[in-house]
Parts: sequence; C-alpha cells; structure tokens
Amino acid sequence: FLILGISLIGAVALSQRRNLNSQAHLMSELTAEVSLRRETEKELQASELRYRRLVEDTNEMYCILDQSFRIVYASPNLVAPFKGNGGLIGQSFVVLVDNRDKQDFEAYCMKLQKQRDLDASCQFRIVRGAGKAIWIEQNTRIVRDQTGAIKEYRSVLRDISQRRRTELLMRMLSHRIVEAQEVERRRVARDLHDGVIQLLSSVQFRLKSAPHK
Repeated sequence: FLILGISLIGAVALSQRRNLNSQAHLMSELTAEVSLRRETEKELQASELRYRRLVEDTNEMYCILDQSFRIVYASPNLVAPFKGNGGLIGQSFVVLVDNRDKQDFEAYCMKLQKQRDLDASCQFRIVRGAGKAIWIEQNTRIVRDQTGAIKEYRSVLRDISQRRRTELLMRMLSHRIVEAQEVERRRVARDLHDGVIQLLSSVQFRLKSAPHK
C-alpha cells in the first residue's frame, strides 16, 4: 500500500506539473499574441496617420461615395468652403456640382452604375466658396464586392481650371489664325483675279490698237 500510495502521489504531482507547464505555455502564447496585436494596432494607427496627413497635405481633393453617390468621406481641402466635414457627409455629391453641369453629371452617374469598368474619368465644374465654380477632373475607382455589386466610389479630384482656360485661349487663337488665313486667302485670290483681269484687258486693248496687216 505504501508503494501504491507513493506511486499515486507521484502520478498526481506529475500531472499537476504537466498542467502547470501547459498553462505556462498557454499564457506565454497568449502574451505573445496580445503583444503582436498591440504592435499591429500601433503600426496600423501610424499608417492611418501617415495616410491622413498625405491626404490632407496634397493639393488634390479626395472623396469616398457610397453606391448612391452620397459622401462618406471628403478631404479637408474639399470641404473647407462648406464649414467643416460634417456639412457634406451624408449628402449627395451632386450638391457640389455646378448647375450648368448637373444634368450631364447625373447622366454620367447612371452610366457608372450600368457599366462594368473599374475606373472612370470625367470633367465638370463644382461650386466652391461664394458661388465660385472651378473646373475639376474626377478620376474614380469603382469598388465592387464579390458578386460584382458596387460598394463605393473612390475619387480623386484635380483642379484643372487653369488648364481649361489655356485650352480655351488656344482654341480662340487657333480660330483667329484660321480666320486670318481665310482673309489672306481671299485677298490673294481677289488680287490675283484683279491682276488677271487687268492683264487680259491690256492684251485686248493692245490687240485692238495694233495695225491690221
């Protein structure tokens, strides 16, 4: 009995030691996992901070729209004229579009919902502070779920007002050059026509004045 009792005590002690070792190993794994999660969260927060600073510091405007074109996020430089971010969040992006381009923009939105492309681009005017309108170029990435349904639109907006003014001036200059060329062509044609008429008249006069043989 003494030997049996000692064996039982040894088995219980060994079992408890194993349980303690197992618990210690489990605690070590949990501690390591918690530490890894904390490091991952810190890296994610740092990455988000860098991305937010990048978005806020860039001259380009950025926004995220839901599948109904309501604003989910807008960069500070986009919302600045509208007294804070809360003034646009949840509203339709169409409120930013100049009245002269609303109809074309709505048609563009309907086209986006029907097509299967991942990227799209268009140019239109948006209203800024004090009713001022600027031309922007909007480049949009269409995000879809696994079924192909649209989840959101991620758009980068670039102010192209100066480029549009330059293009307008170039078109006007080109038109004026064409007009000037046309005026010059008509003048040359008129001068050539008058010269030919004068030459023929001179020849005719000389022929009439020549003595007959």
